[in-house]
Amino acid sequence: MLTRTANRNQNGQAMGPKGRQTRRRLIDATVSLLAATRLRDLRVGDIAREAGTSPATFYVYFPDVADAVLAALEEVTQSGEDIVALVDADWGQGDPVARASDIVRRYLEHWATHNALFRVRNLAADEGDMRFLTARADATMELLTSISDAVRRARDAGWVAAEIEPSATAGVLMATLERLAAVQFYYDSMAGQREQMIVSAGHMLAQMMGPPRIVA
Repeated sequence: MLTRTANRNQNGQAMGPKGRQTRRRLIDATVSLLAATRLRDLRVGDIAREAGTSPATFYVYFPDVADAVLAALEEVTQSGEDIVALVDADWGQGDPVARASDIVRRYLEHWATHNALFRVRNLAADEGDMRFLTARADATMELLTSISDAVRRARDAGWVAAEIEPSATAGVLMATLERLAAVQFYYDSMAGQREQMIVSAGHMLAQMMGPPRIVA
């Protein structure tokens, strides 16, 4: 996660309850507007109006729109604790495909909750903005590390090929999850397609983190 401080405003003044409330309204307004507005099209005046304040007040708390978005990103992670716990658990117990599919499903639900922020963050990161690249790296690190550790345990147990490199594999699996989460909304009108993709992704994760399955 990012470690920027929110104890002082842009003028260096310590924020009291009223200041924190105003900053909160500005962050919430930014997130709300991002649902229908691209980052490059979002203006300070739009955010201030949505928050019920003025552009001058916005600049008391943030130097620009991107900084307000980054402040919102500090408050969310790439995955919930429940997802990390499922990855960290013993893959030798239970049905690995069922667990992996549950991980994928929960990941997609978590992404959907924060879709506007993640979409804007990834677009800015892909365009080379180092602030958003850092935000994405910080948000994904916990889950990426857990997946890498799970792959390493699977390799050590002889479940996957010895040449499998855990961190590289974790990066591939995370990229798959991210892309599936980003496009999941395209399949809402296609009966069963979204669920089929979840199951397929679950099989991919299970093959890299769980024991080999015996197919009758």
